[in-house]
Amino acid sequence: MQQECDIAFNQSIENYNQNLRTHFQNRNEPFDTQELFLVLKEAREGAIEEFGVIGDVREKYPNYDDYLLRIQDIINKQEEMIITINENLAEKYDYQKE
Repeated sequence: MQQECDIAFNQSIENYNQNLRTHFQNRNEPFDTQELFLVLKEAREGAIEEFGVIGDVREKYPNYDDYLLRIQDIINKQEEMIITINENLAEKYDYQKE
């Protein structure tokens, strides 16, 4: 069961990173706050859904919640970094417009 959680964990993180790349890769300007939070929410939900391992494993594998917490921790750290970068870009973008 640990192997199934490892696979689901890795797929979840890859899904999350791919989703972010899709939204940020060719972006030349900052997101407005509402749009940014929508993008982050969709990426987070996709990652958690990807991790939705079969219910049996979730119920029978005692470390399942540890994996879920690790995913959430990784996502939280990335979201904090993305929000900071977006804020810095917004300041720079507004400065350049003046």
